[in-house]
Amino acid sequence: MSSTQSALILLYHRITTPERDPQMLCVSPENFRQQLDTLRKRGLKPIPLQNMVDSLEQGTVPSNSFAITFDDGYSDNLDQAAPILRDYQAPATVFATTACTNCDAEFYWDDLDRIFLAPGSLPRYLRLWLADHPVEVDLEHFDYYPHSTARASREWTILDEFDPTPRHTAYRELCKALHRAPLSLRRDALNQLQAWSGIPTRRTHRMLSVDQMRSLTADGLIDLGGHTIDHPVLSLEHEAIQLSQIHGNHQTLKWVLGRDPLGFSYPYGTRRDFSAATIEMVKRAGYQFACANFAGAVTSASNPFQLPRQIVRNWTAAEFEMRLDVWLAEDAGQKIRLAKAG
Repeated sequence: MSSTQSALILLYHRITTPERDPQMLCVSPENFRQQLDTLRKRGLKPIPLQNMVDSLEQGTVPSNSFAITFDDGYSDNLDQAAPILRDYQAPATVFATTACTNCDAEFYWDDLDRIFLAPGSLPRYLRLWLADHPVEVDLEHFDYYPHSTARASREWTILDEFDPTPRHTAYRELCKALHRAPLSLRRDALNQLQAWSGIPTRRTHRMLSVDQMRSLTADGLIDLGGHTIDHPVLSLEHEAIQLSQIHGNHQTLKWVLGRDPLGFSYPYGTRRDFSAATIEMVKRAGYQFACANFAGAVTSASNPFQLPRQIVRNWTAAEFEMRLDVWLAEDAGQKIRLAKAG
């Protein structure tokens, strides 16, 4: 095979239709089916991610192929995504966190959605401590948030420049603060927020349980990979904490699968979210490859521990096909550059 061949890895998170999706992590079941239909009509073949990596080791990449991945390990990967994947016989890898395999805890961005963006009442003032740094919030007259106002703003996302209420501003600012906070400070801040709000968690946003993981992988079409225990920004943590997060997650998945998990995905996954030391820890844990979150096609020159992926949003078939055209055009340009370099 030619060294200029390439393939795509698609990055999903959730297959569901939530009340709100401020982080744009959700693809509706209908759109997911349409996206898989589009890939099929374009002659692209779904293959297991491990097969793509195996061919990399041989200096080739299966042409006209793609692999499907999911980050985080939401329970709707079993309830909503898996039946559709089985209908299309499309293999996938779910990179799962393992902090809450036996509880209803949510990721911090979902905690903030539940607390600030859902209709209901909150205290007007919040003073949140991140170590010695206070974060202050004044909800003004939006301490009570009616259903009608919440519905009017349900399409809002973090990419919007305008915040329709102080609740959205609080959501945005606290997302930034908690994203960059080390794990110990993040946990403390979330405990403060829960005590302040008193709003219970939702089963709709929970992570896969151990039993669900085993059900998800039972027929071999869907595999599990590592994504740390608590979803930290690894590059912000001391190496001992990074190692604990990577190794502990690996050990849990090994127990679930009855074998070593094969792949890993860096939380958040941009180039600033992991380091050379992080990559070495992933290798030492026993992983054979790792996925990042920056765009590009996989070629024979790709680093198996920094595999590029194309993130997929809640696009209709027409929107998805336009994005696919762009990815394939960029891929063609990359092939030409590689051929000239060779």
